[in-house]
Amino acid sequence: MKKLLLLAAALLAGLLLFTRHGAGEAQPRPAPAVLVVSGSNTMAPLVQAMARRFEQQHAGVRVDVGDSNSGRGLADVRAGQAQVAMVSRMLRGDEQDLRYLPIARDGLALVVHADNPVTSLSHAQVAAIYSGRVTNWKPLGGRDEPILSIAPARGEHGSPALVAQHFKLPLEQLRAQHTVGDNAERLQAVQAHRNAIAFVSVGEAERSRQAGAALRLLADEDIAATSRNVARGDYPLVRPLGLVTRGQPGALSQAFIAFCASSQVTDLIVAHGFVPYLD
Repeated sequence: MKKLLLLAAALLAGLLLFTRHGAGEAQPRPAPAVLVVSGSNTMAPLVQAMARRFEQQHAGVRVDVGDSNSGRGLADVRAGQAQVAMVSRMLRGDEQDLRYLPIARDGLALVVHADNPVTSLSHAQVAAIYSGRVTNWKPLGGRDEPILSIAPARGEHGSPALVAQHFKLPLEQLRAQHTVGDNAERLQAVQAHRNAIAFVSVGEAERSRQAGAALRLLADEDIAATSRNVARGDYPLVRPLGLVTRGQPGALSQAFIAFCASSQVTDLIVAHGFVPYLD
């Protein structure tokens, strides 16, 4: 990784030198070299922080980070509308033409309102909720009130497929009463409805709780959903967070990706509740 980072830095330095001086000193100040990054809303706050640090170290560079979903990021890269995609899952079989580098790991957790008396659910119970077979909290040990199940749209986000596989539920049977894509919006919805349940990023849920959100992260098979347990390898529902390019990345893309996979941003990964991929 150190060799990759040094090579990428050298390529970037050459690119910037040409941009600044190729047209002569008398020319107007050149526009900044711009890198467009698009994709996963789970990754966006982390990658935005990485981008600001990268810009501080590379004068004349601007990194624009968009916030959408993994599927949109891949579509933008394929269409040439972005150079780098943020993807919160591994690539699928029909995506192997793309280049993927994981930079961090994140857990997925089921969250409920802090006032919900249910403290744990079996895998079969989770599958029953998200297939629509169980629609009331009472048989699960909760109040005699309807369950409001929340999930992001299938096919656009990285988490539904992972959740379906983990809880042994066919993806086409995974359904929810309320579809919300963004992690932050899902967390807000759970806070607003005491009978809601959603699956979200462990790191983002932990940050919300630390900020005072009325949430509870449910354990998975008696293992607490915490970033510490993700880091220790104890928590089972984990996904990679990766950066994707189409074909061989250009000098600027390569330099940025190498930077995001280096020890220079380990503190940012940890601060956002994630785990460095090779920790």
